[in-house]
Amino acid sequence: PSDSSGDEYVMDIDAEELNFNDKILLNDIGDLAEMCKLKCETKYLSTLVYMSLRFFDIKRENVDEYLKSIGFMSAQTSHKWAKVFSKGDYEEFSNDLCGGKQTDSFYDTFPEIEADGKAFVVQACSQKSGEFKASDLAQFIDEKYCELTKIKKQIGDDFIRLERSCRLDLRRWGAKFE
Repeated sequence: PSDSSGDEYVMDIDAEELNFNDKILLNDIGDLAEMCKLKCETKYLSTLVYMSLRFFDIKRENVDEYLKSIGFMSAQTSHKWAKVFSKGDYEEFSNDLCGGKQTDSFYDTFPEIEADGKAFVVQACSQKSGEFKASDLAQFIDEKYCELTKIKKQIGDDFIRLERSCRLDLRRWGAKFE
Protein backbone atom coordinates (compact mmCIF):
# COMPACT_ATOMS: atom_id res chain seq x y z
CA PRO A 1 0.00 0.00 0.00
CA SER A 2 1.35 3.37 -0.96
CA ASP A 3 1.17 6.53 1.10
CA SER A 4 -1.87 8.41 -0.21
CA SER A 5 -0.29 11.80 0.47
CA GLY A 6 2.21 11.15 -2.33
CA ASP A 7 -0.30 9.76 -4.80
CA GLU A 8 -0.94 11.72 -7.95
CA TYR A 9 -4.38 12.07 -9.39
CA VAL A 10 -4.54 11.55 -13.12
CA MET A 11 -7.29 12.93 -15.30
CA ASP A 12 -7.88 12.04 -18.92
CA ILE A 13 -7.62 15.22 -20.95
CA ASP A 14 -7.68 15.80 -24.64
CA ALA A 15 -4.71 17.20 -26.49
CA GLU A 16 -6.44 20.53 -27.15
CA GLU A 17 -4.45 23.40 -25.70
CA LEU A 18 -6.07 26.38 -24.00
CA ASN A 19 -5.05 29.87 -25.05
CA PHE A 20 -4.70 31.52 -21.65
CA ASN A 21 -4.56 34.97 -23.26
CA ASP A 22 -7.98 34.54 -24.86
CA LYS A 23 -10.67 37.04 -23.76
CA ILE A 24 -13.26 34.26 -23.52
CA LEU A 25 -10.99 32.31 -21.18
CA LEU A 26 -10.61 35.43 -19.01
CA ASN A 27 -14.41 35.49 -18.73
CA ASP A 28 -14.30 31.81 -17.72
CA ILE A 29 -11.70 32.63 -15.08
CA GLY A 30 -13.87 35.50 -13.84
CA ASP A 31 -16.87 33.18 -13.66
CA LEU A 32 -14.85 30.60 -11.73
CA ALA A 33 -13.69 33.38 -9.40
CA GLU A 34 -17.34 34.32 -8.77
CA MET A 35 -18.12 30.68 -7.95
CA CYS A 36 -15.18 30.57 -5.55
CA LYS A 37 -16.29 33.80 -3.87
CA LEU A 38 -19.59 32.08 -3.05
CA LYS A 39 -17.66 29.47 -1.05
CA CYS A 40 -14.71 31.45 0.29
CA GLU A 41 -14.05 35.05 1.26
CA THR A 42 -12.69 37.33 -1.45
CA LYS A 43 -9.90 38.40 0.91
CA TYR A 44 -8.53 34.85 1.10
CA LEU A 45 -8.83 34.22 -2.62
CA SER A 46 -7.31 37.57 -3.57
CA THR A 47 -4.41 37.08 -1.18
CA LEU A 48 -3.76 33.55 -2.45
CA VAL A 49 -3.77 34.57 -6.11
CA TYR A 50 -1.72 37.72 -5.39
CA MET A 51 0.95 35.78 -3.46
CA SER A 52 1.06 33.06 -6.13
CA LEU A 53 1.49 35.47 -9.03
CA ARG A 54 4.09 37.53 -7.17
CA PHE A 55 5.96 34.29 -6.33
CA PHE A 56 6.43 33.87 -10.09
CA ASP A 57 7.79 37.45 -10.33
CA ILE A 58 4.81 38.85 -12.19
CA LYS A 59 4.86 42.64 -11.97
CA ARG A 60 2.58 44.13 -9.36
CA GLU A 61 0.86 46.35 -11.95
CA ASN A 62 0.01 43.29 -14.06
CA VAL A 63 -1.19 41.41 -10.99
CA ASP A 64 -3.37 44.38 -10.04
CA GLU A 65 -4.94 44.56 -13.50
CA TYR A 66 -5.58 40.80 -13.48
CA LEU A 67 -7.06 40.70 -9.96
CA LYS A 68 -9.45 43.53 -10.80
CA SER A 69 -10.44 41.92 -14.12
CA ILE A 70 -11.66 38.79 -12.31
CA GLY A 71 -13.45 40.69 -9.57
CA PHE A 72 -10.90 40.29 -6.77
CA MET A 73 -9.35 42.90 -4.48
CA SER A 74 -6.62 45.21 -5.78
CA ALA A 75 -2.96 44.26 -5.59
CA GLN A 76 -2.45 46.97 -2.97
CA THR A 77 -5.11 45.51 -0.66
CA SER A 78 -4.00 41.94 -1.37
CA HIS A 79 -0.40 42.92 -0.55
CA LYS A 80 -1.53 44.33 2.78
CA TRP A 81 -3.27 41.04 3.64
CA ALA A 82 -0.30 39.00 2.36
CA LYS A 83 1.96 40.88 4.80
CA VAL A 84 -0.45 40.25 7.69
CA PHE A 85 -0.67 36.55 6.81
CA SER A 86 3.09 36.14 6.25
CA LYS A 87 3.85 37.73 9.62
CA GLY A 88 1.74 35.02 11.20
CA ASP A 89 -1.05 37.22 12.54
CA TYR A 90 -3.75 34.63 11.93
CA GLU A 91 -6.19 36.41 14.22
CA GLU A 92 -6.06 39.67 12.26
CA PHE A 93 -6.03 37.89 8.90
CA SER A 94 -9.03 35.74 9.72
CA ASN A 95 -11.04 38.57 11.31
CA ASP A 96 -13.63 39.75 8.88
CA LEU A 97 -14.34 43.40 9.41
CA CYS A 98 -15.60 43.78 5.84
CA GLY A 99 -19.17 42.66 6.33
CA GLY A 100 -18.59 38.97 5.85
CA LYS A 101 -22.06 38.20 7.21
CA GLN A 102 -23.76 35.43 5.28
CA THR A 103 -26.89 36.70 3.59
CA ASP A 104 -29.51 35.29 1.28
CA SER A 105 -28.57 35.23 -2.37
CA PHE A 106 -30.22 37.71 -4.71
CA TYR A 107 -32.56 35.03 -6.03
CA ASP A 108 -33.47 33.83 -2.52
CA THR A 109 -34.80 37.33 -1.95
CA PHE A 110 -36.30 37.77 -5.43
CA PRO A 111 -37.27 34.30 -6.76
CA GLU A 112 -39.72 35.83 -9.22
CA ILE A 113 -36.87 37.73 -10.88
CA GLU A 114 -34.97 34.46 -11.29
CA ALA A 115 -37.99 32.80 -12.93
CA ASP A 116 -38.51 35.81 -15.21
CA GLY A 117 -34.78 35.89 -15.98
CA LYS A 118 -34.76 32.23 -17.03
CA ALA A 119 -37.80 32.80 -19.24
CA PHE A 120 -36.13 35.87 -20.75
CA VAL A 121 -32.99 33.87 -21.55
CA VAL A 122 -34.96 31.05 -23.18
CA GLN A 123 -36.96 33.54 -25.26
CA ALA A 124 -33.88 35.57 -26.23
CA CYS A 125 -31.83 32.50 -27.15
CA SER A 126 -34.63 31.16 -29.35
CA GLN A 127 -34.34 34.25 -31.57
CA LYS A 128 -32.57 33.63 -34.87
CA SER A 129 -29.95 36.32 -34.25
CA GLY A 130 -28.24 34.36 -31.49
CA GLU A 131 -26.67 37.58 -30.25
CA PHE A 132 -27.63 37.18 -26.59
CA LYS A 133 -25.12 38.50 -24.05
CA ALA A 134 -24.90 38.38 -20.27
CA SER A 135 -25.25 42.17 -20.31
CA ASP A 136 -28.73 41.69 -21.82
CA LEU A 137 -29.68 39.59 -18.80
CA ALA A 138 -28.12 42.15 -16.43
CA GLN A 139 -30.24 44.90 -18.00
CA PHE A 140 -33.39 42.76 -17.90
CA ILE A 141 -32.85 41.89 -14.22
CA ASP A 142 -32.20 45.54 -13.46
CA GLU A 143 -35.48 46.58 -15.07
CA LYS A 144 -37.41 43.82 -13.25
CA TYR A 145 -35.80 44.77 -9.94
CA CYS A 146 -36.70 48.45 -10.35
CA GLU A 147 -40.23 47.51 -11.39
CA LEU A 148 -40.64 45.21 -8.39
CA THR A 149 -39.08 47.51 -5.78
CA LYS A 150 -40.38 50.77 -7.31
CA ILE A 151 -36.85 52.18 -7.26
CA LYS A 152 -36.05 54.96 -9.71
CA LYS A 153 -32.52 54.63 -11.01
CA GLN A 154 -30.36 57.55 -11.99
CA ILE A 155 -28.51 57.72 -15.28
CA GLY A 156 -25.11 56.13 -14.81
CA ASP A 157 -26.16 53.89 -11.90
CA ASP A 158 -24.71 50.39 -12.02
CA PHE A 159 -26.94 47.41 -12.68
CA ILE A 160 -28.29 45.70 -9.58
CA ARG A 161 -26.61 42.48 -10.72
CA LEU A 162 -23.14 42.53 -12.28
CA GLU A 163 -22.65 41.13 -15.76
CA ARG A 164 -20.19 38.63 -14.27
CA SER A 165 -22.88 37.42 -11.84
CA CYS A 166 -25.29 37.11 -14.75
CA ARG A 167 -22.76 34.98 -16.67
CA LEU A 168 -22.58 32.75 -13.61
CA ASP A 169 -26.40 32.61 -13.52
CA LEU A 170 -26.39 31.54 -17.16
CA ARG A 171 -23.90 28.77 -16.41
CA ARG A 172 -26.02 27.60 -13.48
CA TRP A 173 -29.05 27.54 -15.76
CA GLY A 174 -27.20 25.37 -18.30
CA ALA A 175 -25.99 27.91 -20.87
CA LYS A 176 -22.91 27.21 -22.97
CA PHE A 177 -20.65 30.04 -24.14
CA GLU A 178 -19.07 30.26 -27.57
